[in-house]
Amino acid sequence: MKLYAIIWITKFGKLYAMEPVAIYKDMETALEYVLKLEQAWNKLGNDKYEEATFDIIDFKMDEEPYLLTYFTKMEEKINDTRDHHLSKLMKDGMVEQLIGDDGYFYYELTEKGEKLAKKKALFPQHVKDWKRFFGKGK
Repeated sequence: MKLYAIIWITKFGKLYAMEPVAIYKDMETALEYVLKLEQAWNKLGNDKYEEATFDIIDFKMDEEPYLLTYFTKMEEKINDTRDHHLSKLMKDGMVEQLIGDDGYFYYELTEKGEKLAKKKALFPQHVKDWKRFFGKGK
């Protein structure tokens, strides 16, 4: 079964707020009420002071939230991207993989990687000595 939720989206400066207003079994009823809500909002003159709109989001009953599906896909994408870059760094001889006593993988820069990191490091202009920046110098 599909349900239709009316949400109220309001802008406060740079922030947005979303508030559920009502839930309906059919889209037509939800659309009728969105129209009435917008008319009432404008009639009160609130549209002159705050930016706001009403929208409808449809939900299927007892199904996994779409946001959870999105988060799962994003986590997979992040892991794939991380693995790709780590593999490339290892292939290029910049990083080596170690296995800790706990069985987890750890990575550290090789000598080649350290040289490149020092060469490419961008420090704030007020930092003259990178060793002092990282607490390695006096």
